[in-house]
Amino acid sequence: MGLRDTFSKAAQTIFTAAGDVPEDTYYYVHASSTYDVSSGTVSTGETVTLTTMVFEEFKRSDVDNSNVEPTDVKGTVPQAYLSGIVPDVSDHIMRIEAGVSVRYDIIHIGQDPAGATWEFQFRKP
Repeated sequence: MGLRDTFSKAAQTIFTAAGDVPEDTYYYVHASSTYDVSSGTVSTGETVTLTTMVFEEFKRSDVDNSNVEPTDVKGTVPQAYLSGIVPDVSDHIMRIEAGVSVRYDIIHIGQDPAGATWEFQFRKP
């Protein structure tokens, strides 16, 4: 087992041990649009994956009202929880807030140096 595998398993263990801190979240992957010449319609597909993320607010010092807005949130998820998915800024998530499903668009995607977790910046559209 390599160092990357060790970090990946550690990230998953931390999420499991965190109890109710991680939130169930629906991750939507947008597929390419296709044009049907015979009908003249454009269709887009998407795949939905239920995953678990930890959310936190940005520090006040990070908010510049340009790159980071006051309502933006950070999201972290072990890469293994999005197995087979390479996140893209065209994707989005749905998060439950006060019993209501709320959409967040992906503004920025990063990962930790070991490649064990995805780190997101989300913003309500």
